[in-house]
Amino acid sequence: MERVLSWQQPDGWLGWGFHGGRGAETAIRLLCEKGIAHDHPVLLRALQALEEHPERLREGIGKVGTVLDAEGLGGSRTIQATVLAWSPLPKIYLRHRS
Repeated sequence: MERVLSWQQPDGWLGWGFHGGRGAETAIRLLCEKGIAHDHPVLLRALQALEEHPERLREGIGKVGTVLDAEGLGGSRTIQATVLAWSPLPKIYLRHRS
């Protein structure tokens, strides 16, 4: 877990890219599965960054997710919602976006 915690970027993003081995999706999922404290500052900042920076969903192998989202086929936005749902926190980060 220490290695994953060290991946946090200055803007709170955890990892590099979004979907993939060292991306935010993997990092947040791993921390939640390993039982990180619900109020751990790295997790809180990562979830906030995930919600506040939707443009970063296209980084890394997430580029195809934009196409899938446009077609209603469950792309990056679906993965983003899943990651936020994994979190042990109240769903304070979820906001409707058009």
